[in-house]
Amino acid sequence: MIKDLKTILSGIIQAEHTWKITLLKRWDVIIGPMRDVVTIEKIDDTTLLLAVTHPTWAQELQSLLPTLLIKINAELKDHQILQIKCAYRSRRAVKPLYRQVVERHAYLPPQSLSPQEESLLATMSDTKLQSAFAAYLIRCKTIQRRA
Repeated sequence: MIKDLKTILSGIIQAEHTWKITLLKRWDVIIGPMRDVVTIEKIDDTTLLLAVTHPTWAQELQSLLPTLLIKINAELKDHQILQIKCAYRSRRAVKPLYRQVVERHAYLPPQSLSPQEESLLATMSDTKLQSAFAAYLIRCKTIQRRA
């Protein structure tokens, strides 16, 4: 079953972008207690743009950037961020990156699964997992279509 999931996911996420997923998954651990006031706004190849909810946090974060850069690069291992920028955004304007992506593409009609994907999903014995993973694949294909 693990091999089948890897096969399905390999078509959705390009290998050169897996480090971004690692960064998003580990963000709460990396940023620690500041997770409520600092969010990732944009990820480029070597630059990370962070948004903070108050100008004071921007100043505080600015002094922590060298330490934060070391911590991020230690988590990523295979990819290196060279620069971190931070900007103040009002609390209403700050949305985590993953929410921006979903909201930006929420209006798209859902895509259908390929026969190969459907046959791989049919091999799963847990029906709840099967339907959840099918919904996830459809959402990913819909977002990928727009990009």
